[in-house]
Amino acid sequence: MSKRIKDCPFCGWVMDDEYENQIADIGIDSPKFIIVCPDCVASTTEETTIEKAIAKWNMRVEKEGE
Repeated sequence: MSKRIKDCPFCGWVMDDEYENQIADIGIDSPKFIIVCPDCVASTTEETTIEKAIAKWNMRVEKEGE
């Protein structure tokens, strides 16, 4: 797992490079992963792989003029 998790887009929390504190496996019958900010508790939707959860968290909307 070498993909870096971007900092929280809501509160600016610097996400840990070790990931263990931000990735939760919430699946019971099948793996489901979410990324959670430990400061403001913002999170992604459920994803089937860690890589998809990281990609979802890292997705940002471009603001007009940027």
